Amino acid sequence: MTGMSVSEQKETTRDLIVEAAVEVFGRSGFQKARVSDIVSFAGVAQGTFYLYFPSKEAIFRHICSVFMEKFSEVFHSTAELFEGATAKEIESKVAGFISELLAIYKENRRVAEILFREGVGHGGIFKEIYEDIYLHFLKLIEERVKVGLARGILGFEDAKKAAVFMLGLFERSVFYFLSLKQDIDEKGLSKAMASFILHGLSLGRSEV
Repeated sequence: MTGMSVSEQKETTRDLIVEAAVEVFGRSGFQKARVSDIVSFAGVAQGTFYLYFPSKEAIFRHICSVFMEKFSEVFHSTAELFEGATAKEIESKVAGFISELLAIYKENRRVAEILFREGVGHGGIFKEIYEDIYLHFLKLIEERVKVGLARGILGFEDAKKAAVFMLGLFERSVFYFLSLKQDIDEKGLSKAMASFILHGLSLGRSEV
């Protein structure tokens, strides 16, 4: 860290601890992971950990928050997701949107696997974090579906149920293709998911 400013050194150390935590949580699971495991992997003193995070729960919240922010950025850049002159154009936009989400999952595979593997079953903080993330994205998807309904593009009238179906499909599909198969054609999968979702929401095939 020679040549770095104090603030740069702190940021580097913090990043090192976060990366170690992701690795340890991925290997051991949230419940079994210990702060001592994280600092050992990071190669820092245990006291150093507490300069940045007060607990294992705090660093896990931080990791999930960063994960959620990346998805939020993609969602907020897709206000016009259902804008398009033809159904094919809209389907292409949705496929591109899904492709961006898949890329984030791949880049953050460890965090995603922890969420999928442990889910809400452990209760407590894990259930709270999982539900916060789930409800946050459910709201964002519902907003996009409402736009599609208002424009007469989608025929499924209940935006909230449609959002639940879409998020469930995406979540379980990602778990299967990224965590179990681990070798996917992102472009092909994105197109297939977009087609399935949109036609399931009554985007007529005759228009494509």
